[in-house]
Amino acid sequence: FPTYESEAEEVYYDGFWENDMRNGKGNCITERVNYDGEWKNDQSSGVGTMHFSDGGVYVGEVTDGYIRHGKGRYVSPDGDISDGQWENDRLV
Repeated sequence: FPTYESEAEEVYYDGFWENDMRNGKGNCITERVNYDGEWKNDQSSGVGTMHFSDGGVYVGEVTDGYIRHGKGRYVSPDGDISDGQWENDRLV
């Protein structure tokens, strides 16, 4: 994976770049989440899958840096399912 350092943590990214920003399909691994999905202007944006470090998994729409926003499904580490519309990382 190509590697770059952010201010907060080490980040591994493998995917498409445009104008020195992550754009298109890509996989990004950080300490707290592994995101595989769409990127726009260096932010997760569109449809993707997030595997969280605690074992939870979210599949659906995201925006601006791993924020669940839009239609999606989250399965918690203990198997509870939250399915529906998300706004700013909260199920509504």
